[in-house]
Amino acid sequence: MPDIKYVCLSDMHFGADNSVLTNLGKGDRRVDPSAPSSTLIELVACLRELVKHNEQGAQPTLVLNGDIFEFALSTDNLAAMAFQRFLELAMPESPENRIFAKEIIYIPGNH
Repeated sequence: MPDIKYVCLSDMHFGADNSVLTNLGKGDRRVDPSAPSSTLIELVACLRELVKHNEQGAQPTLVLNGDIFEFALSTDNLAAMAFQRFLELAMPESPENRIFAKEIIYIPGNH
């Protein structure tokens, strides 16, 4: 199988209280961006598993293709904090533990 060169993600809506990628508090079900959701943890684990099979060992480029943040139904701060949890899992500080190449391509969405 050829190496994965690009991983394209869209419509993640980080920060939305109806997104499975945004962590919600246990009791009040409000957005709690201080920790990743269990679904986000599993998504990143799945991406890591796929990419580790690249024969050349090259990290693919992450393409964020619109509506990554939920700015319409969330505050900017909550959306950014929820996205930060994704980056912490997928792009940790140590380069050898990163899933993706350093450069990220971002294509804005409609909101």
